[in-house]
Amino acid sequence: MKTILVVDDEKSMRDFLSIFLKQVSYRVRCVSSGKEALQLLERELIVKALNRTNGVLNKAASLLNLSFRFFRYRLEKHKIKNFRQELRS
Repeated sequence: MKTILVVDDEKSMRDFLSIFLKQVSYRVRCVSSGKEALQLLERELIVKALNRTNGVLNKAASLLNLSFRFFRYRLEKHKIKNFRQELRS
């Protein structure tokens, strides 16, 4: 199932689009701002990189072209501790 990210500052518009897209078989994520959207996407990329590297932080950082130190900062910023559980949700 494909996922669509809906970004709109009006809750009624997000709700409408969410209902419509779910009816046509999409998984929908909704946020109210561009900043939230970027944070959500960054978090998902980090979790996926960790999953691809079986939790090896150095490899995940390298996969994302980030320094290890910056990668650790991002893990803390997004409060990512148990990435395997997060990937399933």
